[in-house]
Amino acid sequence: MKLSLSVCVLCLLVLTASQAQVVRRRTATPIKLSPTTSGHLGATTPFSLHLSAFAPSTEVAVVPQAGLLRITCAWDEADVPLEISITGAAGHGLPGRIGLTNQAGQSPVTIETKIEPEQVARGLIYIEIFPQMFPPTGRRTQKGLIHGTVSVAIVDHLPETFDEDEHRFRDIEDGKLLSVTEVASLETRLKSDPNDWSARLTLLSYYYSSADLKMARAHILAARRRHILWAIKNRPSAAQIFDLPELQLSNTGALADPVGANEAQNAWRHEITEHTPDEQALFNAASFCATIDPLFSETIIKREVASAPNSARWLVMLATLYATQVASGQDSTFAALARNALVSSNNPDVIGTAAVVLVEQVLSHAATGTPGRESTKNLINLAEQLAHKTSSLESRDLGPLLIVLAAEVQISGTREERVQAEGKVYRLLQGIDINASRSQNDAALLPIMANLAFDIKDDEAAMKYASKALELVSSQKQPASANGNGRAEIIHDSNDVLGRIALRAGDVQQAKDRLLKAADLPPGESFASNGPDMLLAQALIDQGERGTVAKYLEKLTDSWRRGHFLLQAWINDIRDGKSVRLSARPMLLQAPGGWYPPVSGPAGQK
Repeated sequence: MKLSLSVCVLCLLVLTASQAQVVRRRTATPIKLSPTTSGHLGATTPFSLHLSAFAPSTEVAVVPQAGLLRITCAWDEADVPLEISITGAAGHGLPGRIGLTNQAGQSPVTIETKIEPEQVARGLIYIEIFPQMFPPTGRRTQKGLIHGTVSVAIVDHLPETFDEDEHRFRDIEDGKLLSVTEVASLETRLKSDPNDWSARLTLLSYYYSSADLKMARAHILAARRRHILWAIKNRPSAAQIFDLPELQLSNTGALADPVGANEAQNAWRHEITEHTPDEQALFNAASFCATIDPLFSETIIKREVASAPNSARWLVMLATLYATQVASGQDSTFAALARNALVSSNNPDVIGTAAVVLVEQVLSHAATGTPGRESTKNLINLAEQLAHKTSSLESRDLGPLLIVLAAEVQISGTREERVQAEGKVYRLLQGIDINASRSQNDAALLPIMANLAFDIKDDEAAMKYASKALELVSSQKQPASANGNGRAEIIHDSNDVLGRIALRAGDVQQAKDRLLKAADLPPGESFASNGPDMLLAQALIDQGERGTVAKYLEKLTDSWRRGHFLLQAWINDIRDGKSVRLSARPMLLQAPGGWYPPVSGPAGQK
């Protein structure tokens, strides 16, 4: 029987594809990068490529390191164009690989790509070399065997080694994208290595954020309970873990688990009574149980305050407990006790923090449309009362009062209410002598004042406050990491205000210059996890200055590491001509010196 021409062609295509796949699977032993005389990590390996009608490829596998990866390929047939492609494992349960970058040309070809830590964690990086399918006209016929070398080097490491906080963030982000297959694999891994905290946190992130799309609620609650109880028993003293929503259990909310919450509280009681807990374990227990049994948390906190009356950590925690309970009203009996305790307190640390936390709760309720038991007016009045008392006890601590008054402006429902609230702010600002400002805490307060003055259209005062802040911070050379006072925010926010003043006056060029200065931070300065405010950047985006804003976002990548993925997404959208809305942290809730902690909603709520 004779085969038709179409069948012959089909067979030839299948044979060609199968032979090409066989060649592509012949990957040599992965090469490891080692220190070189130039101070980089690098390695060089030979390759051979047989040119034929089947257009095969050759492949080099590399054990990657995080940083800027530079690949240089050189071969003996210099005028024969080849294509170099770099790929890596797709991850998150997706099959195959993802392309990182590629380039074609005559020998030599140099190609660079940035390798992120999460890509390193997924496995090998592959360098594939193959003939161009349609080489430029006039090149030599592609036949025979080509020999060459592949040089691999990490020429620029990431600015800093990722700290524990960064690893935690990446584990949580990875958990949001897990597949069911990967979940099962991680659960199996934990059976053989229960102490693999990275795997456990990734799973907890999955169960908190994405599991309801693929699993029954009962299964999710049981899995969360199992992992959280393990953490309480085995890592009670771990810092910055139990304040994550992924590790909280609650009687209310989308993931309400009263049984699990009760078991968790009993586990904490056991840790405290049967062992000798350190301060961090006590702090974790009090924080975890704050919404489950606030009286139990208060007992722990008061005991620690009694032994260390000036401990800001415990005083702030006590204030946060009281304020959140007053705002939520979940336990009406305890809420009444908390209100009385705040009104009668003469400790400026407690009542100042409580005033700010109450404002955060009010704004959170306004943003989500979920009012608490207490009315907004009552909460704001209480916050203002506490803030005034703070300023009288600590004559120079006007931070809480500024924040409360700014919130009153923000939530005012009528024009009359807004004018009245802005009048309070203006009178307060007029009474502040910025020439007496000396410390970095003062410098942190001044951008807040500048923003308030800008909002009430007193640009002269706003310029004065912002300029004074920059003057103060420039005279203090120690980095923010040494004293926790947020010099990055001071520099950025002051320039942000000055740029918006210029923009309001019609000076677009000065506004653009100020935007770039806002991101031009001294070495070692970095933003807190929530990143910088971007009011000026958004205003310039709205005026079509997309190129300048893209440069600004690129400059921020070294000083806001946790925002890397978000920054890159914005940059890509800008370059693609898409609409961009830059999120902005609520600047007026950033208290002087970063003194007040962020406050999360009730545990378990999403």
